Amino acid sequence: MYHGRFKGTHYEAGFKWGKLLFDHGKTLEHCPTFTPDDGMREFAQRCKAEYRKYYPELLDEIQGISDGQQLPVETLESILFPMYSMRFENHCTCFAFRNESEIVFARNSDFLVSIEKLYMNCLYALDGAYAFNGISVCTRNMM
Repeated sequence: MYHGRFKGTHYEAGFKWGKLLFDHGKTLEHCPTFTPDDGMREFAQRCKAEYRKYYPELLDEIQGISDGQQLPVETLESILFPMYSMRFENHCTCFAFRNESEIVFARNSDFLVSIEKLYMNCLYALDGAYAFNGISVCTRNMM
């Protein structure tokens, strides 16, 4: 399993990963499990206003990935934002909660055994954020 270590700003972490994939001939332009349709693209654009309001760092990271991949940011947004919201057969979940000063966002992605060699352990220690360790089984799978 690959162990990615990310630090700096959210944008820098995203750019590092997007460029790493791009430099190895991997693109995130298409999702292997679904193709975004007009409804998903519209949903993604509506989500963007909420992310901008409550979690702008996520938009920074996605912009970094897009820049590293040399892709329009809308391509990734149309895949990532509706991924856990519009396809009920994927058996994955996500949730968020907040208090007076913080927001915590969490996801659980079911593992696909057929692509387990693509899984990635992500070690995040970004500026101004909680450090965490997570396993990537979705975005990395789009390679």
